[in-house]
Amino acid sequence: MRDRSSTNRRMARALTAAATVAALTLTPLTTPSPATAAVSQAELALRWAPIHYQDVDATGTHALGGRSDYITAVDFDGDLNGRNNWDRTGASGTSLAAHAYYSVVETSTHWYITYLFFHPRDWTDHPFFETEHENDGEGVLFAIERDGSAYGVLRGAVTVAHSDFYSYTPTGSTWSGGRESVDGTLQFQSSPHDSFTHPVTAQEAQGHGLKAYPQYAINGDGVVYYPSTVAETPESGDDRDVRYQLVDLFAAGGVWAQRTNGRVGE
Repeated sequence: MRDRSSTNRRMARALTAAATVAALTLTPLTTPSPATAAVSQAELALRWAPIHYQDVDATGTHALGGRSDYITAVDFDGDLNGRNNWDRTGASGTSLAAHAYYSVVETSTHWYITYLFFHPRDWTDHPFFETEHENDGEGVLFAIERDGSAYGVLRGAVTVAHSDFYSYTPTGSTWSGGRESVDGTLQFQSSPHDSFTHPVTAQEAQGHGLKAYPQYAINGDGVVYYPSTVAETPESGDDRDVRYQLVDLFAAGGVWAQRTNGRVGE
């Protein structure tokens, strides 16, 4: 049976981990463009937001034909009650439009940007379903060096896959392994929706562990999500061009503001 006693704690831990490296920013998102002037934190987050490969499994009743693997907003069902999200995932009238959450913290030398992807269900097609739970949040932290350019240069990334962390560096990075080893190369890909190349991340189906692509990749059906200023819903479980909208974790009345709301997390 589903582990409902820990469902909201899982989401709360993921959101809290992301928020510990975040700074308050209420600037509205705009489409980034190459610039020489200082950019806002929202523009910076949009520029470095990953192209995201989401594997989809459509087998079994808990998959909802693949919809259980879509990324979406925490309040996708119109409320911030985290205790009804399992049932609401497949309910009529709810939206699984693509969203992701971000936060930015900066020092005099670097920006650190966290991205969080939320799924209402962490599910399995195992006959006993003993590992399933509501509310699944896993993400990635990017470290960007402030080199004098508008958006800086990305030096490294750390992803979360369940209870484990994985480290990546792009080709040519000045960073290397130390106490933690580098687990792979962070790849980049052009987006059809802007003029930038973006880092590429991927999540597995069902449990939604997150790594740099292609350590996870789409196996058969899947959705490719692109960062944007709009939220689109996949046309099917095999849609390779879906835009997702970034949401500030610290927006007024948003997720962080609800951190003590017992219906959101415990």
